[in-house]
Amino acid sequence: MEGLEAWIRRHGRCEAVAFQVGSRGRGAFAAESLQGVEELCRLPAKLLITEARAAAGLPWGAQLREAAEEFTGAPGLLVLTSFLLHEDAKKHAASESACDSFYAPYYRALPKDLNTPMLWPEAWHPNCIRGSHLERLIKAKRHSLALEFTLLQSHHEKPISWEDFLWARSIVASRAYALPELHRCLVPWADLLNHGTAEEVAVRYTFEGNADDGEFVMTLCRPLVANEELLQSYGRKPNALLLLDYGFVLPYAHAVVSLPLRPPAKEAQLAQHIWRRLGGRDRETSLEVDSASWTKLLPLWRAASLEGRETIPEEAEVLTQRVKDVWEISLEIRALRRFQEACDAALQKLQPAEAGAPAKAEWEIFAERCCTQVVQEERSLLNWFSWLIEAALSCLEGPRRDWPGLDGPSEVTAYLGQLQAMSAPHS
Repeated sequence: MEGLEAWIRRHGRCEAVAFQVGSRGRGAFAAESLQGVEELCRLPAKLLITEARAAAGLPWGAQLREAAEEFTGAPGLLVLTSFLLHEDAKKHAASESACDSFYAPYYRALPKDLNTPMLWPEAWHPNCIRGSHLERLIKAKRHSLALEFTLLQSHHEKPISWEDFLWARSIVASRAYALPELHRCLVPWADLLNHGTAEEVAVRYTFEGNADDGEFVMTLCRPLVANEELLQSYGRKPNALLLLDYGFVLPYAHAVVSLPLRPPAKEAQLAQHIWRRLGGRDRETSLEVDSASWTKLLPLWRAASLEGRETIPEEAEVLTQRVKDVWEISLEIRALRRFQEACDAALQKLQPAEAGAPAKAEWEIFAERCCTQVVQEERSLLNWFSWLIEAALSCLEGPRRDWPGLDGPSEVTAYLGQLQAMSAPHS
């Protein structure tokens, strides 16, 4: 770390921070008490590994980016990965080996060993994630990485190994910043700060000037006492994505589940028409949903519940608008039952699996613990959906009841209030 800090100070500034191992692993800590709005580091653009700089440093940079744009939404990440491979950065990570690259001090500060699902042995598959959203994410990620690896192999002059590719790709996935002026880039020193919740975040950053001679500036946004860790935000992400990209989970983060979404029967032409107008697909799919986005699925379930109803074509547009909100008691009941069926199907997949062999290696113990937590959060969210559905149905077809959750999320309060108001005349 001394080499990295000396390199930073030769070209820019970094102040009042000590790097040490804490509860989140290696991180940045206040070397002394710090007041708010203090500048912690100022890094000139030349210290940053930007998409443009990486592409310019690769003989195949322009061609790789053009090819990557055809199948990935973030081609810059692949260009940065290719640059780390070309520079043989892994060889110099956590070592003092000779390196003539300008970025050698940065490479030496990178971790050599990472613990993310992409770097777990493919044959190692914990029983606890079977049928979970996390399992689906891991499989999808491995598939996309295999495509990226094939693309990189077709451009690199020298053979690259799958293990080296996974290391470089994981470094980029866990450390790249997205800056409007520079797109994706690696920011030495700043990327050593760990992730915290909104309440824990202590810094903010910006890029001043243009891409050639501008500066990356990180500033303190709240006071810190000596030895308190400086935390930044990696974004509002569920634990499944934090584990997938960064290799850790928080004590609590919002959960996400995959719910099956089945289209209406083909002979139900009205339901099919409205289903498509709302963005539904012609085959069964799985959609990600969390405690804040469940309302976006209700219009699709209402559309699917129009099976058996006939109407003249002129009314289809009117119905498309109506199913976007609470409209008819019987239709809402059928939609909620479809919601419950989807939750039941997801919960069924999460039935306890047979115990596997006990974890032995340290990384296995850590991975099992993280996976178990993520899957438990999925289960809790599905149970919460079931509670919500039960509360909603009681508003529509059962004796009116008081639900403790009415003082919960505002979307729930508003939705149940709508149902109670709609059913009141029928009570």
